Amino acid sequence: SKNGVEPNAFCYSAAINSYVYSDLPPDEIVSSSLFLLEQCPLETRNSVMYTGVINAFTRLAPFYGDAAMEATRLHNSMINSYKRTKLQEFKPTTLSYSALINCWAKSRAWNRLEIAQSIYDELEQWYRNTGNDPDLAVTTVASNALLDAFARSATRTNSHAWECQLELQKMAQPDVRSYGAVILAYANTGTWDASLNATKLVDVMVRQGVEPNDYTYTSVFSALSKSFRPNLKDRTLDITRKLMNEMNAGNVNKNVQLCTAIFDVLGKCGDIGTIMKVYQHMVEDLGVLPTPATHQVLVSSFLNNNSFKLAEDYLKEHFETMSIRTLNLMLRHFSRTRQMGKLRDLYYSQMLPDRVNALSYTTFINALSKSANEKTAFEAEQLVQEMYTIGIVQPNLFTYNALLNTWLKSGSPQAPSKCVEILQVMESHGIEPDKISYTCYIGVWAKTKPEQGMRILEFVEDSNLVQLDRVPYFSLINAFAIENNVDMVMKLVERMKKNGIDADKRLYDVIVNAIDRSNLPQQRKKSVIKSIPYTVPQKKKKKFSFL
Repeated sequence: SKNGVEPNAFCYSAAINSYVYSDLPPDEIVSSSLFLLEQCPLETRNSVMYTGVINAFTRLAPFYGDAAMEATRLHNSMINSYKRTKLQEFKPTTLSYSALINCWAKSRAWNRLEIAQSIYDELEQWYRNTGNDPDLAVTTVASNALLDAFARSATRTNSHAWECQLELQKMAQPDVRSYGAVILAYANTGTWDASLNATKLVDVMVRQGVEPNDYTYTSVFSALSKSFRPNLKDRTLDITRKLMNEMNAGNVNKNVQLCTAIFDVLGKCGDIGTIMKVYQHMVEDLGVLPTPATHQVLVSSFLNNNSFKLAEDYLKEHFETMSIRTLNLMLRHFSRTRQMGKLRDLYYSQMLPDRVNALSYTTFINALSKSANEKTAFEAEQLVQEMYTIGIVQPNLFTYNALLNTWLKSGSPQAPSKCVEILQVMESHGIEPDKISYTCYIGVWAKTKPEQGMRILEFVEDSNLVQLDRVPYFSLINAFAIENNVDMVMKLVERMKKNGIDADKRLYDVIVNAIDRSNLPQQRKKSVIKSIPYTVPQKKKKKFSFL
């Protein structure tokens, strides 16, 4: 334009598509594409430009709720221009409709499938009304976009996977993407039968002369992972190995997404040996580097199969590229195994402020509560204060509950006053205490001043703040039993009956021992013990499987 050369329709279309397929943020892709379309004179525009901008909205659709609606308005404006001017440049095409269906398939709208289906029906109506215009024929591209909408809407509670299969059967020439969409639908269903249907569909593809690709196998392995059942572990492993052999025999691109899906299902089956072989082949032979998603799957697989050394070695090797979620898995592992030295080293020495979230802090505080004393309680309190100081993440309800639990287990004489302060801070930040918060608060007072704990329990229940369970009752009954205060024990038992709370075996024994040590008449003891709300636990019958 600066050199006096007026850009033509091809220039504008190429420029729009260069944004669509770029690595820019989705919102920038949309704004730049719309800007180019608006700069283009109306008489120069064509359906290719509009289709390009709709594809730009498709990039944004998973993140912005109204993206698909904006794309629909744009498509309708093109159709209105065609009806008004009768210019062929504005005539909608199969590609423009396919792009719009695909945009709705990628959106987060609750009715995305219904709208995608209506757009597909509109395309068929255009085709009939124009005397079977080839530019508006329902091609495999349009059908694949609809199949994708079915696949992304499929869940365990609906029949969209089966409907997707029926749509596939209507297609004259389904391609690898068509089968891949149906397999994805079965994967999203998450049932064992659905995963079997997904694996059978791979055999159907081969018989129909359609070669499965990396996306096909990734979806099948994902289906097996999502539908995994421990009692079907051996069968799942056999199917996985069969698919891996078929994949190795074919010309399949073994990318990082495919390898990650394989790691996921093998990890659930407990085959760590095969995971290590595939990982070595991926990195050394194929030159494929693991992504943060791969790190998470591998670390989770190692930890779930008690391969702790592998997980810790993997952490040392790939720490810099791990996501917060994976690092939190390692924090939780060190917490569960009570390796406080490694936990502190990971948190203090290696984790930067921008690589932690509220769960990281909460996991660390929970770890401190397991070996709680006054020193660790103050350390936990300092962590919460650090969250406010840094300002990247804020403490949430779970963080404060972990801190309350740390003070509860600390045995510190300052615990009651500290818990009061914590509840006041929660209130100042608009965080309402829940059942766990009040259970910790009552438990702290039960250790120091049970009468105050009793008053708090009565206030919480009588004010209907939360519905408490038997845990705070156990704390108070145990405290009063130690003091031989049978009257308070009986008062708590009556309150349990009133609120429909049954005692478990441990609480029942504490109550019975307290009653037995009392000075009540023998007949009274029997009647009180008989009135304790206690349900005898039933032995679970062993389930037999004939699979």
